[in-house]
Formats: sequence, C-alpha cells, structure tokens
Amino acid sequence: MRKKLVWVMLVCASVCFSFVNQKNEDPPLAQKKMLVLFGNMLRQRHYLKPVINDEFSSGIWNAYIKGLDARKIIFLQQDIDQLNKYSNYLDNEMLGDSIKFLPEVTRIYLQRYGEAAVIFRKILARPFVFNDQDSIGTQRDLSTFAKDNNELAERWTRLLKYMTLERMISLKQDNKSKGKTEAMLEQSARESILKQQNRFLLRINKYDQNRIFSNYLNAIARYSDPHSDYFPPVMREMFNQTMANRFCGIGAVLKENDDDISISSIEPGSPSAKSGLLAIDDKIIKIGEGTKTEMTDVAGMELSDVVNLIRGEEGSTVRIVCRKVDGREITVSLIRQEIKQEDGAARSAIVAKGGKKIGYIFLPSFYDDFQHEKGAHCADDMVAEVTGLMEQHVNGIIIDLRNNGGGSLREAIKMVGIFVGLGPVVQVRTDAEHVQVLNNSEQKAVYDGPLTVLVNEHSASASEIFAAAIQDYKRGIIVGDATFGKGTVQQTLPLGLNEYGAVKITCQKFYRINGSSTQMKGVIPDVIMPVAFESLAVREGKMPHAMDWDMINPSQFVLKDIPALDQAVMHASERLSADVRFKTIAQHNSWMEDYLDGRERTRKISELKKDMIAFATMMKSDESLQQLPPDKKMSFNATGNAMSPVQNQKWIQSISSDIYIDQAISTILDLIS
Repeated sequence: MRKKLVWVMLVCASVCFSFVNQKNEDPPLAQKKMLVLFGNMLRQRHYLKPVINDEFSSGIWNAYIKGLDARKIIFLQQDIDQLNKYSNYLDNEMLGDSIKFLPEVTRIYLQRYGEAAVIFRKILARPFVFNDQDSIGTQRDLSTFAKDNNELAERWTRLLKYMTLERMISLKQDNKSKGKTEAMLEQSARESILKQQNRFLLRINKYDQNRIFSNYLNAIARYSDPHSDYFPPVMREMFNQTMANRFCGIGAVLKENDDDISISSIEPGSPSAKSGLLAIDDKIIKIGEGTKTEMTDVAGMELSDVVNLIRGEEGSTVRIVCRKVDGREITVSLIRQEIKQEDGAARSAIVAKGGKKIGYIFLPSFYDDFQHEKGAHCADDMVAEVTGLMEQHVNGIIIDLRNNGGGSLREAIKMVGIFVGLGPVVQVRTDAEHVQVLNNSEQKAVYDGPLTVLVNEHSASASEIFAAAIQDYKRGIIVGDATFGKGTVQQTLPLGLNEYGAVKITCQKFYRINGSSTQMKGVIPDVIMPVAFESLAVREGKMPHAMDWDMINPSQFVLKDIPALDQAVMHASERLSADVRFKTIAQHNSWMEDYLDGRERTRKISELKKDMIAFATMMKSDESLQQLPPDKKMSFNATGNAMSPVQNQKWIQSISSDIYIDQAISTILDLIS
C-alpha cells in the first residue's frame, strides 16, 4: 500500500518558484518542450481530460490577463486589443508552435507597470483630502480597461484614496497611534501603502524569464482546476520536505514586513541560535550559497523565495548578510542541519471538567514522509497520542483538525481505522466507469470511546475525508464550521524525465462512503458553531475554476452504535443557540458579509468611514470573543514529548482560553453523560 500510493496526496496549498533548466538548453527551446509536455499531461492525466482547442486557449488568455491586472489599473485598452490576436493561439503553442504570447504580454506588462509606478508615486506624494460628502469606491468589477493614462490615473487615485482611508481607520485602532492627528495618520497610511507598492514593483522587476514561465504554467494548470500546480525541480524537493514534516535549514523563522524581511524567532539549538550572531528583528539583506558564490540581494523578493534560498542540503553552507537594529551589517556563515518542525506534529493534552478527564489531540496536517519508512507519519503519531491518553484513562477524546489543509490520503485512511476499525473510508473516482472503494486495514479500532472532531473553514481535503467518515459511520460528533470543500485528489508526476520539474495534477475526485462528494459543499458539522471572521473565509466554492459537486452510489458500511449521539448533538446545539458570545459572532458575521459585498460600490466618505470603523471594531471585538475570560480558562496538562517545554507552555496557553475547544469539551461531556 505504501509503495502504491507514494505520490498521491490531498493538499490545499499552492506556491511557485523559478524554473531551473538542468540541461542548460536554450530557454525558448526548453520552454517550448515543457509546454508541449504540459499540454499532453493535462489532456491525458487530468480528471477533466480538457480538450486543448480555441475555447481552452481563450479561457487561459482571459485568466492570465485577469491574474496580471484584475483591477484594470495596469494595461490600457489598446494593449488588450493588441494582445487579443493570441486569444485563440495558446492552444497552438501547447501543440508545438512558437511561444509568442508570453514574451509580448510580459514586455507590455512591465512597461505599463513602470508607467503606473510613476502615477501611483505622484498620487501618494500628496496628502488626500477626505471630505465627508465626497464619494469613493474601489470599483473592482470594471468592464473595460482605461483608454489612456489620464483615465488610469483616475482609477489609481480612487483605489489609493480608499486604501489610505482604510489604513487610517486601522491605525486609529492601534494603541501606538494614540495622540496622533488626522494629518499624521494620513501620512503614515500613505507611506505604508507606498512601501507596499514599491516592494511589489521591485519584486516583479526581479522576475527572470524562468520565473515568469513557471507562473504561466501555473496559470494554465489552475485554469483546469485550483489545485493543479507546476513544481520546478527545487520546489518539488521543498514539497516533499513539507509533506515529510522536515527540512534542512538554519532554524530561523522569517516574517515579511512592508519593505523588508526580518527574523521573527529563532529555534533553540539550531544553527542560528548556536552562532550567537543572529537576533530577532535582524533584517535579511543578501543570501549566498556556499562560501564563494555571488550573493543574492533579497530586496523585493517574496518571503517563500527567501526561505527557499536559505534552505538546502544538510551539511551545506549558507551565507547571510543581515542588518542589525543599530544599522550595522554583518555576514554570517551557517551550516544547514535538519530542523525538526515541532509545531508540525500531532500533540495532545488532558483537561478535567465536570468530573471527567478529556483528551485533546491537535493535528496540524496529514504529514507523511514518502521517502523514509521510519520518517514522520501522522497516523503512527496519532496511535501514540491516543494510546498515551488511554493510559491516562481519559473519558473521551477530541481531535482538532481546524486549519488542517490536508496532506496524505494514505494517512487519512489509516487514521480513520484508529477510531472505526476495518471498513471502507472513502470512494475515489477516476472517471465515470472507474470507482474504487478504499478501505483501512485496521482489524479493530485502537479507541472506541466517546469522540468529537473539531473543524473549521480551513479544514480541507484529507481532513474532510476523516471528518466525513467519522460522521457517516456515526462514530463521533463533528463540531465547528463547514469545512473548505476540496473533494479532489492530486498526483505528482515528473515533467519529462524529471529535468523540467514536476506537475501536481488533479487526477481523481473522492466521495464519502454515503456517495456524496465533499467538493464545494465540504463537511457540514453536526453541531455548527459560528466562527469569527467567517465572511473573510475563502472556500473552494469561491475559487476560480473549481469543479462541481456531484454524487455516486454509496458504499456498503455498518453504522456504529453510539448511544445518545443524536441527543448530545441536540443538547449542544441548544446550548450554543443560547450562548451570548456565539450569537454576537453570528450577528457580526452577517453584518460583515453585507459590508464586504458593498466595498466595491461608490459611496459617500462619511458612510464609508462609519462602516470601516464598525468593521475594525468588530474585528477587534471578535478576537476577544474567541477567548474565555481569565476566570473561565481551562487547565490543560500536556502529554507526550512532541515539543520542547517552552513550546509546550506556549501551546497550552493558546488552547486554554479557546471557546471552540471549550464547546467541544461540553459536547463530548453531553455524549459521555
């Protein structure tokens, strides 16, 4: 089983890095070969088997233009008219014709962005005047591009004025801004936005043709569905490390600021810590591989690209130029070592409530080290955590899958077996005629006691398979918010003979054992808890080109006889409906949804200010509402040795006041009683 499923995974994430041509071929020739291989793979391996024709070409053309300039503030209409000649040509390129569209659209885009930079810098050089009776709006859904730079400047002015006002309102909510005048806040807001715009301009000007081509391949892949991706060779290795919950680096966590990247924390015992030279808030200036190679200036680079430069082979050297808080620049040479991602593994704790001991297990992802049999596998770790809790004689267990974006299909299937035993877990369809029922191999459940599973809008893919199986078997109670809605399976395949990287391609859809897909709809919890900031959630249904929901025939399975499960669900729902905190969060969500839907409309500044302040106030209020008052905090005791004592303490503090865990505990107590 391990070997058969070695490259099948379920993940809800995508990134892109620059392509590295390992054969040192002429770039246009290499790209032409890659595009043909890429097109063939889509036609033959993608679940939808797209037809590469003029309609497909037109769709990619529109998607790529929109990806470059969704707000229509870069291109002019004459540029679009000029590029329109390629709208039905991109399929020809995928069949072997010369690549013409990408070089031309890139040239025009970089030229126009440079011109736009002159416009936005000029606008942001002068203070905005906000008269309450004036009207502004972002007008994102404009139907046409600007006819000239004057119209373009008007669009930039509206957008930047709106962004500045929004940033001012945000600054007002910050205690650090107390005592500042409106003029001072306006200036701070404009300067912050200018830094962001300049950083993005610097970033795109650093893109080489390989990076641009990688992004283009990703645009084609994601036109087919949101979860297909192109992986350059270096990115494929990083993907493997992420799935395996391990990587080789220096043990420094980085953060992206308005105009730089700095160190936010340092892992104890790591190369960074041992050097004694790096510190929190040091700014990363340059990075070099080995001891003699030319160093790369990271100004304007994306955070993920900077991380990619720092990581590498175990035992290799990386040089970093950083700027200290006092302005000094130093160069530090570090030897990379394997970094254990303590916060990426399963971990557990026990809390006592109502005279009962409840076990709590947090699983951040369905990690699986494909390349190392003795590496990290989340199902094995889950068995260890469950066994440890059982030895402590807990009365029930909560599995927390919130913000778990998925991972290994194999591990999800094995994990269901820990709680259900032998039986079907999920159905996988390759096409209309080929449906396979995947069973777990556990003859007997490791744990058969009371169980709840906590999910939210970021629980995706493998998390949804696990939650759906528990729900279909009526093995436990699912609590939280509706999940993400990703019901597709991806497989990573080499592009060519591995020299061109790899493609993560959607090759199957998965279905619950009751026959329903989780695609688009996700898993609807038995006990629904209003989640703060729900209106900001991006689920599968909001993603461009997402596949539709459908059903197939159910599998044969036997329900688990869990006494009082339905009654516990009813009690929990009644309790939540009377909880003032959750009622307030639900009301805020409803208001925020209306507010966000109307953001693009042109409105009077006085009305906009009022709503922006209300939105910012609600955001701040909801952060507090999600925390239990100090006298109601839960008392958890960590179990196992997944993390260092310091990390354990931070984790225990973070979960002790979580209202969603508190409600999950009350729900499992209903089930126990």
